[in-house]
Amino acid sequence: MAGLDFTDGDDLVAANRHVAANRGAAGAVQDLTAGEKDVGVDGVVAVEGPTVQRLTSESELSERLSKTTGLAIMASDNISSSAYATEEAMRVLALAGAAALTLTMPIAIAVCIVLAVVILSESRVIRAYPNGGGSYLVARENHGVIAGLVAASALLIDYVLTVAVSTAAGVAAISSFIPQLHQERVLVGVVLIAVLAIANLRGVREAGLLFAAPTYAYMLAMFGLLAFGLFRIFTGDVPAPVTPPDPFLPEGTAALSILLVLRAFASGSVGLTGSEAVANGVPSFRRPEPRNAVSASSSFLRCP
Repeated sequence: MAGLDFTDGDDLVAANRHVAANRGAAGAVQDLTAGEKDVGVDGVVAVEGPTVQRLTSESELSERLSKTTGLAIMASDNISSSAYATEEAMRVLALAGAAALTLTMPIAIAVCIVLAVVILSESRVIRAYPNGGGSYLVARENHGVIAGLVAASALLIDYVLTVAVSTAAGVAAISSFIPQLHQERVLVGVVLIAVLAIANLRGVREAGLLFAAPTYAYMLAMFGLLAFGLFRIFTGDVPAPVTPPDPFLPEGTAALSILLVLRAFASGSVGLTGSEAVANGVPSFRRPEPRNAVSASSSFLRCP
C-alpha cells in the first residue's frame, strides 16, 4: 500500500479493497491484529483491537453434539422431570389413603406408554423436519401462523417453568438431607440457576460436556439404587419403612374416584416434559443429524 495517495478517491477505494481482501480467509471473518491500521471511508486511520477469529462454516461442524453429549444435554430436561413425577402422582393418591398408593405402578406404566407414543411422534417429526423447529414449525406449516405462535408460546412457558420447578425440586431434595440449607433454599436455587445460565453461555458443545457428567452420574446412581434395593429384597433384608415427620392420614381425606386417579395421572405426566427438546435442536447434532437425533430421542425411553 506504499505510495498511495489517500486524498485521491481511486487510491482510497483500492486501499479499502486491499484491507478487505486481507480480512477474508477461507470464508472466515477475522479482525485485524492489534496495531494494524484500517482506512475508513473518510480517510480516517483506525487501530483495531486484539485478534478475534470467528468460527468458519467448516469449524462449526466440530462444535456439534455427538449422541453421547447430545443425550446428556437434551435429556436433562426429561430426566429432571421424571425425578419428581412419581412423587407428584403419589401425593394425589395419598389423599385417598395409603391403600390408594397401590395404583402408583399402573399410573407409571400408563405414563411410560404415553411417553413411547410421544417419542415415536417426535421421531417422525425429526425425519420430516431435519432443520429443527419441533412443535412450532409443524404447527405453523400445517395449521397456520397462529397455531405456530401458540405452540411456540407453550414451549417458552414450558422451558421457563421446567428450570424453575426442576431447580426447586432439586433444592428441596438437597435440603431434605441437609436441614441447615432449608432456610437458604431460595438463595441456593438462584445460585443453581445462575450456574446453569453461565454454563450455557459457553456454547452448545461445552455445555453438553459440562452437563454430561451429572446427567450420567444421576442415571448410574438411579440404576445402582434400584439394583441395591432389589438385592436387599431378594436376600430377605427388607428395610423398615421410615415414618415422615408429617405423614398423610392412613384413611385419607378424600374418596378414591376416577377423577382422583386421572388427576394423579396428570400430575405424573410431568415426566413427559422435555421429550420435544431433540426435535427442536436437530441441527445441533453431528452428521447425519436426523439419525443421531432419533437415536438420542429413543434413548429417552431408557432414561426415566
